[in-house]
Amino acid sequence: ERLSNYVQSYPIKLIFPANVFGIKQPSETDVSSDEKNTSNYKDENVPLRTSTDFINFRLMDTDIDFASNEATPMSNVTESLQGFVADLEKTGCYDSVQVVLGRPKDEPSTSDSRQLDVILQEKNWYKIYVGGGIKQDNMSAISSSGMIPKVQFETSASLINLSGETDMTQLNYSLDQTSTPSLSLHHTRPLYSLLSGSLGDSVLNMDQGSKVGVTLKASVDTMDYEHIRSSRDNIQKIGVKVANNTVGSSTSGHGPGNDDIYTGLEWSLALRDVIPRRHISAPFQCDASPEIIAASGPNLKHSVVADYRLNGYLTNDRFNPSAGVDSYGGVEVAGPPGDVGFVKAWGGAAIH
Repeated sequence: ERLSNYVQSYPIKLIFPANVFGIKQPSETDVSSDEKNTSNYKDENVPLRTSTDFINFRLMDTDIDFASNEATPMSNVTESLQGFVADLEKTGCYDSVQVVLGRPKDEPSTSDSRQLDVILQEKNWYKIYVGGGIKQDNMSAISSSGMIPKVQFETSASLINLSGETDMTQLNYSLDQTSTPSLSLHHTRPLYSLLSGSLGDSVLNMDQGSKVGVTLKASVDTMDYEHIRSSRDNIQKIGVKVANNTVGSSTSGHGPGNDDIYTGLEWSLALRDVIPRRHISAPFQCDASPEIIAASGPNLKHSVVADYRLNGYLTNDRFNPSAGVDSYGGVEVAGPPGDVGFVKAWGGAAIH
C-alpha cells in the first residue's frame, strides 16, 4: 500500500505533442512471430488514417495541463488518460487504443519529463452488415397495445474514419414483412472539422471543443399505425444535430457509449403524408375515424429541438443506482416555413 501511494503521488510531466503510432490488426499479424507484442510498435511503421492533430486536440481536452511547467501527480495523469482512451473507443473507429508513458528502450533518467505515445489499432475503413431484426419504431406501440412485432430484413454499409477524424458515414436499408422499406443516410464527424479558419478554432477553444460532434442525416420511412389508429405515415426527413460529443450527436444520448452528460441541438425538416386505411370491401372508402381522415394528406414540419440527458452521471452507479439524481428533458419548437406551429416540452427525473 505504501508503494502504491508513492507511485500514485509521483510527479510526472508529459512532453507535448504526443507521438501517434499504428499497429496491425489481428488478421494481419503473424501469430508464429513476436509481432503481436506491441513493444515494437515504433518499428512496424503501420500507416494510419487518423490525424495526429486530432489525437492531440483530444489530449488537450483532458484534465492534464500540458502548458504548465509543474509536474502532475501520476494518479491524475492515469485518470485523465483512461478517460481519453475510453472516449476514443466509444467512436467505434478503433479495435484498441493504448497509451505508453516514456520510451520503452531509453527511459529518460535526467528529467521527469516523459514522452507520450498513443498506439492505435484502427478498424477497417468499411463495414457491411446483412441480417434481420425487429423494427424499433414500433416498440412503443407494441408495449402499449399488444401488437405483434414486425420482423425485418436489414442491411447497412459504413465508411469509417476516412478523413482521419473519427468520421463515420452509414447507409441503412430495411424491408419488413409487409414489404415496407426504410432508407436512411447518416454522416457523423467532429464539428470543428466542418468549419474552416476562425470558426473551427472557436469550436476547439471551447471546453471539450474537440468532442463536439455534428450529424447530417436524411431518411425515408413509413410508420405503420394501422392497428392502433388506422393509418400509415410516410415520412421524408432531413436534419442536422449538434451535440457535446460525437457519439451523442448520432444516438441522441441513448444506448452504448453514452455514459456522460449529453446535450444536443437539432434542426429538422420533415414531410409527412398521412394515409388512412382503406375499407376492405369498398377500397374507395376510408376505414378510419373522422379525425384521422381530416388529418390525412401531406404536411410539412420545420422544427428545432434542444434536449439533454444525465445518463446516470450524477449517481453512484449508472445501472443500479442507490444514491444520486438522474434526469432528462427537452423542448421542441415548430414554426414557419412548416404547416404546423407548436411548442412541446418533456422531461423526467429520478432521485435515489
